[in-house]
Amino acid sequence: REREAGAFTEEDLRYLTLRLNGVDYTLGASTPQELIDNGWYFVENSDVLVFQDEGAYSDVYVTTEHNDLNEPMISLNAMWAYEAAVEYCGFSWNTEDDDDPYDDWTEEDDWTEDDDPDADEDPDADEDLSYDMVSWMEKYFPTETSVEGIYSAIIPLSNGREVEVVNHDSPVSICLLREHAFTPLTFGFWDSDRESGTYDLAITSRERIDSDGYFIAEIYQPDLFPGEGFGVLRTGDRILINGRRLVISSIEPWEDGWEIGFDDPDEKGFTEYFIFRKKDTEGKLYYASSLDDWISTTYVDFIKVTLPLPDDFTYVLISAGEEVVHPTEELIELLRNGDMQDWNPYNTSITFANGAPIRILHSGYPSGPDT
Repeated sequence: REREAGAFTEEDLRYLTLRLNGVDYTLGASTPQELIDNGWYFVENSDVLVFQDEGAYSDVYVTTEHNDLNEPMISLNAMWAYEAAVEYCGFSWNTEDDDDPYDDWTEEDDWTEDDDPDADEDPDADEDLSYDMVSWMEKYFPTETSVEGIYSAIIPLSNGREVEVVNHDSPVSICLLREHAFTPLTFGFWDSDRESGTYDLAITSRERIDSDGYFIAEIYQPDLFPGEGFGVLRTGDRILINGRRLVISSIEPWEDGWEIGFDDPDEKGFTEYFIFRKKDTEGKLYYASSLDDWISTTYVDFIKVTLPLPDDFTYVLISAGEEVVHPTEELIELLRNGDMQDWNPYNTSITFANGAPIRILHSGYPSGPDT
């Protein structure tokens, strides 16, 4: 299960390389010592290695496996290198200007805003490249923002690892994630026929039924993992499963699949074991994951279901292992006033045809993960 650590394609190297003042630094290859060799000053070794340019106008933060100057970098943070020339994937900014318009000003000068040499410049000019980079990130990679002006993206690499890119206004930081982040795929819902098919279901906003005549159906799909990905998994890697990132502690063959143990980060010393079973989907091999009797799922969207339900709608409950059709009015009454605490994506499904709900199936078991 060993992988060659530096097996990066040219495209990978593009994502892993940050150019500072005209010099390229590549995660997994370049060392902090190279910053020193190129004129940066080493000022601190705490949780990270801190470097400054001459005059201490720009700060660069670096980490390695053991914070050693001669180890390959695994993260390079230039978000506070505001006076340096920074380039990433064709986006550049902060190019040094030898003709600084402020050089001739002294403290004795009677300076006013009217004398500002930048007054005629576009006030948003510095944001243009940042906007272009964010647009690029949003177009090609899943992005998220937790603070206004800060965008992050996880970019998958060819050897199964990932690089995290964080864009803050203009400067960026990049980090080579040490774990293999194995993520599930969803099928069907985002295709052109997304309005037809069967999905796992959670019901919310039932209080709107009488006032506005609808409830909200939260749509989930079972976690499906690409079959070829299991060939490179190893202990210490991470899998995004049922919305949680879990660290692999063991991998063992199991019948027609795999038994994978995970160290639970929320409960020290406790290990969960998921079973990954083969599942053929559209002629391709995938694995579905289960723990005990429930199958892990991924949330994909929500749909407003308007009443009345179609004439051909059926409400089905599983009793003693058999499917039993119940009156639709029984479901409506349950939605209005009933206890639906045991309804969840692990035991309930909804079927759509041409955008209309035609069937809800509920079993009452399994209850899903403990919460």
